[in-house]
Amino acid sequence: MPRVLLIDNVDSFTYNIADLLHRVLGEAPTVWHHDHPADDLSGFDAIVVGPGPGRPERPADMGLSDLALRQREVPVLGVCLGHQGMAHLAGDEVVELARPVHGQVSEVVHDGTGLFVGVPSPFSVVRYHSLEVRPARSSPLVVTARAADDGVVMALADPGARRWGVQFHPESVLSEHGELIVANFLRMSGLEPAGSSGSSAGRAGVGRHGVGRHGVGRDGVGRDGVVAVGDVHRPLPTGSAGARRVRAGSVLLGPAPDTWDLH
Repeated sequence: MPRVLLIDNVDSFTYNIADLLHRVLGEAPTVWHHDHPADDLSGFDAIVVGPGPGRPERPADMGLSDLALRQREVPVLGVCLGHQGMAHLAGDEVVELARPVHGQVSEVVHDGTGLFVGVPSPFSVVRYHSLEVRPARSSPLVVTARAADDGVVMALADPGARRWGVQFHPESVLSEHGELIVANFLRMSGLEPAGSSGSSAGRAGVGRHGVGRHGVGRDGVGRDGVVAVGDVHRPLPTGSAGARRVRAGSVLLGPAPDTWDLH
């Protein structure tokens, strides 16, 4: 059974990512809070360092994520804060955006490699961030995608070290091709996505389910949706709490919330 670790950096959307991983891989990821005690992550097949409100240069904000990004045995995908943390450790600048973007839809242009194999360029993503990466000339990381509207770096890669990062949120209900991007990461990690996940999945309006802040809708429209069993938005307890698995199940809901309540 493949073992994927998702690190929760105290972000309310961690379980949206967990749901996305579960759908693509066919197995629920292990979710650890960023202060989970661990000094060896080699038992996992892949690691996703999730988003969060912290700053990558602050050890208290990164916790276990720092170990995940420094180790070289297990492939890593960094999302938002995870992407910034990867850049920070590579010597890149991580600075405040002139105009923070929260809930903004942007088009992304990319080079068609790595995470973006089979993904059209441009495609739409949702952004929630106040910081941006400015790569150093000597950086080992390659810029593979930028936002079309403001030129901000949207993806980085160091394929030789099996490190990839995205500034945007592929788990968002308004981001296109999230399943394909995650499937590409899993394949590059030596894992096989369930079925043919990602070939056409993740396109806006093709019946992809997304978990929202207050509820769920089928891409924000229609009446039926899906939520994870249990409280998907409750952060894992801090301290010595162990990992727990997440599995998704379907329920019927009332009218879908406004799409801007979704992420």
